Amino acid sequence: MQDANIWVAHRSAVDAPWENPECLEINVDGYEDSNPNFSRDGHWMFFVSNRPGGFGVAGTPPGRDIWLTWRAHVHDDHAWGEPVNAGSVVNTTMADTGPTYFENEGGLPQLFFATQRSGVFDLWVTDVFGDFQFSAPRPVAELNTPDNVEAGPFIRHDGLEIFFFRGPTIFDIFTATRGDPGEPWSTPIRIDAPINSEFNEQAPKLSKDGQTLLFSSNRPGTLGNLDIWMATRVKTTGNP
Repeated sequence: MQDANIWVAHRSAVDAPWENPECLEINVDGYEDSNPNFSRDGHWMFFVSNRPGGFGVAGTPPGRDIWLTWRAHVHDDHAWGEPVNAGSVVNTTMADTGPTYFENEGGLPQLFFATQRSGVFDLWVTDVFGDFQFSAPRPVAELNTPDNVEAGPFIRHDGLEIFFFRGPTIFDIFTATRGDPGEPWSTPIRIDAPINSEFNEQAPKLSKDGQTLLFSSNRPGTLGNLDIWMATRVKTTGNP
């Protein structure tokens, strides 16, 4: 996935088909640009790139760092400014990926991400101060295992539900909850079929209303390798 790019598509309504996707100008030819995540107001994008200027070797998997970009107009998909590396507190010479920004209304905002700094991909979190200064990252111990990959975190807007993928080589999507953003996460639970299958499921993203889960899978029915799939759930107590 050396030259993955970030694209955008629109639709006129939630039940309408998607229009043709467009490639964003912030992508750099020949390098990976992927894993976009946004601030709630839509002004900031966090993404992953192994472009030159990072802390690993550019163009290689360990060269993946977390980058930031800002736009003044949230409805202009082509107004993103020059990306800035998140810096050496968050990024290392190993792969750092999968950022998800949690705007913690009861405390400091937090950036959850996956990193290989401990030898295997695990989930870590850092507090975010003004002007995107970061505290020393710490592992989310209750979600990590010694030998499996844990990556691709995505947090519901209230901070009480998290989705991520886990596995040695074939990945499944897991979820955990907590009663308050200051509490530890519950023991992660593997989501049952039809979300997970014997094939790869990864990169979960939850809709704003908490009822639609989008994810990548290479299960039968894909048009290529990993395709985007979606599933819905009925609103229940505890969901937003």
